[in-house]
Amino acid sequence: MIRRAFFGLVALAAFVCAAAAQTPTFPQLSGRVVDEAGIIDGTARDNVGRKLAEFESRTGAQIVVATVSSLQGADIETYAAALANNWRLGRDGKSNGAILLIAPNAGKVAIQASEGLRDRLTDDVMLRIIKQTLIPRLAADDIAGGVSGGIDDMMGALTGPPQRTASAPAIPMAQVAPPPSSDGLNFPALTGRAVDEAGILDSATQSALTKISSDLEAKS
Repeated sequence: MIRRAFFGLVALAAFVCAAAAQTPTFPQLSGRVVDEAGIIDGTARDNVGRKLAEFESRTGAQIVVATVSSLQGADIETYAAALANNWRLGRDGKSNGAILLIAPNAGKVAIQASEGLRDRLTDDVMLRIIKQTLIPRLAADDIAGGVSGGIDDMMGALTGPPQRTASAPAIPMAQVAPPPSSDGLNFPALTGRAVDEAGILDSATQSALTKISSDLEAKS
């Protein structure tokens, strides 16, 4: 059993190809519950796996629960993103995968969701699930209850209405103010992805920034 006074909060983000100093090794995607750390009993594993299979059949969204005995020197959000990418969670063209990752030896838990689910499984929603459901139950050694409750919360969020984030509230069009006038302002020309009107970037830096910007646009 896990004896932890506290499970740490983690970053909540869309899947990204996270760069690490050393490429970690991953457990195989052997089912909808991959218990590499061996902390989920068989009954709970079967029940959660059945829930996730039924949910995937009904909605098309693929959710996987994973436990790992080691994060191999990475922080949990980096490992979770890399694991989700390695497993290629979600349907091709849908970007609709999510992962609940528990690292008991590190006392950490993470939820990550791909872009197709982020209108419902927002940062605020995932943080609430971690703080209100997962951490209290995992810290009390209720592994089955934590995993089952966390998955129930995730599925509930994904079948509910889209969430509005505090950082980008919906505003009726009639209330949107027009952009400020640019009269009297002179702007440099948009000559590329790195516009160095102040002349402070050397050519190598400009080239590097241009490549980063181009690669990001191509991916996102």
